[in-house]
Amino acid sequence: MSSKNFGSDENLGLGFENSNPPMLQEDKTTKKARFRAEGTDVDNPYKPSWRDKDIKAVMVMASQTKSAEEDWDIEDEDVVERIEEGIPAIYFSKRVQEKLQQPWRYSVIVKLLGRQIGYRLFCNRSEVLWRSMVAGFSIIDLENNYFLVKFQTAVDAERALTEGPWTVMGRNLFVQPWTPNFDCFSNELTSTVVWVRLLGMTIQYYEKRSSRRLGNKIGEVIKIDYNTEDSKRGKFARLVVRVSLVKPLVS
Repeated sequence: MSSKNFGSDENLGLGFENSNPPMLQEDKTTKKARFRAEGTDVDNPYKPSWRDKDIKAVMVMASQTKSAEEDWDIEDEDVVERIEEGIPAIYFSKRVQEKLQQPWRYSVIVKLLGRQIGYRLFCNRSEVLWRSMVAGFSIIDLENNYFLVKFQTAVDAERALTEGPWTVMGRNLFVQPWTPNFDCFSNELTSTVVWVRLLGMTIQYYEKRSSRRLGNKIGEVIKIDYNTEDSKRGKFARLVVRVSLVKPLVS
């Protein structure tokens, strides 16, 4: 019967060759102290909050959007010029129209119902009203007491549309999505954003694609409640829909 020395080279095939010797307790203490001296606590590492992550994502998206918006030009084939009834007219191509509309895609149109409000006062009240928005916003005053509020993200624009009703100085704030053909000279409010409930549906129709199709029979679907989308609630489906104020409501 032969014996082997477990400290000999015969056991190097177990995978310990070229490995570092185990770290001694004093080495761990020294390494931990060095990390602390450099500003990192290995026991309590910094964990960014959801707001920090959102702000970082918004900054990255904003930089990408800015570079994408600057990287285009109007070519000769994008423009059609003519004289119509003695008046010069110019038409831009669909490509140029899409580029021009791109910076305003997360904007909403706002008007205080039943009362006029100055630009500075509205800006101050809006800061209080929408202070929880992650990425901030800018406000442009338009004709006929309308304001255009430009948000930085789709999430913030959606919250402004769906988390109301908003009130300023005791008056309701009318909020609608911005569209390229919005006419601020019209006094007629033709649409509004509302929450609707779809009752009596069987569970398979709570899936977001079918729910969106059903909601589009009422109006443009802005948002689907997450409980509906995840099929967590079954009494009714909740949707945010933009409905027409000049047509009869769908039964």
